[in-house]
Amino acid sequence: MIVVTRYFGGTKLGVGGLITAYRAAAKEAIENAKIINRTVDNFYEIQFGYAIMSEVMNFIKKQDLEVTSQVLEESGTIQFRIRQSEAENIIEQLENIEGLKIQFLKTI
Repeated sequence: MIVVTRYFGGTKLGVGGLITAYRAAAKEAIENAKIINRTVDNFYEIQFGYAIMSEVMNFIKKQDLEVTSQVLEESGTIQFRIRQSEAENIIEQLENIEGLKIQFLKTI
């Protein structure tokens, strides 16, 4: 969508002049625009014990999950983001890991 705002309320340009001015403003806006690709991502937190830490870390690496936060001590807590369109499949696979707790955090 392109919005052109006129600050001067006069009629000196006429209808044709206004159309030309609006067209030029729209063209300049398009030429100077930057395309930004964004995805809708879900954020999750998983918690797990030391006994399954290796299995969880291998899964994260294999699935190439984007880890946003992690604490790995006697137990582990990892927050990650994943594209919403891929979330259902990944969460189903994580639910198959016994002893893992999964919590949905937010969607951005």
